[in-house]
Amino acid sequence: PRSFVIPAKAGIQFVGLTAFKSNQIDDLDSRLRGNDGVFDEHLSSYKRALKSDRLKPVQGMRPSHMMVVFDEPIVAQRWAVTATGSVTAAVMISYALQLSQALQGKNEGWFAKTIKEWQVEAGLSRSEQETARARLLELGLLMERRVGMPARLEYRVNEGRVYALVDAQATESFGHLDDRVYAVPEAKNGKRASRAFPPGYRPL
Repeated sequence: PRSFVIPAKAGIQFVGLTAFKSNQIDDLDSRLRGNDGVFDEHLSSYKRALKSDRLKPVQGMRPSHMMVVFDEPIVAQRWAVTATGSVTAAVMISYALQLSQALQGKNEGWFAKTIKEWQVEAGLSRSEQETARARLLELGLLMERRVGMPARLEYRVNEGRVYALVDAQATESFGHLDDRVYAVPEAKNGKRASRAFPPGYRPL
């Protein structure tokens, strides 16, 4: 059977591909086609092999499997996990931040998201959403309001509170980087070193 190399991030090194009709492969999501050119190159080779009948069906990774393996990951920012002590709360605030940034100040930062949408986009069940919301409200990271008739639940990220928690973690863990001051070395042979160089550095 013919094998292809899959990017190491997927945790798979070699797989066999089962023959599919060309029109089924054309439906693959565009996110897979830009995978550093690796997937796109192998997909084209695979389609050529199908047309020439040189590739026999074998058990292994199919296009549908790749749709699952290379699907968009669920994101939880590490600072949020530390700040909330909850992975589910970190997932919710991470997605809420993405949505707030996408709004670019529209609707004063408020956005609506249904229970079903949270489930599909963030992988959070109804009970996980309730627990995460309670934790984020407790920490002041997320605000809620009900508007309209029937009432619609809207959210807004408290960006000031987010900054405060991020700043506290950054200062504790990496504050020495902010305190470091780089001296500008004396000119030598008409050359002047950048402020980016550490103290004591002299150009050649």
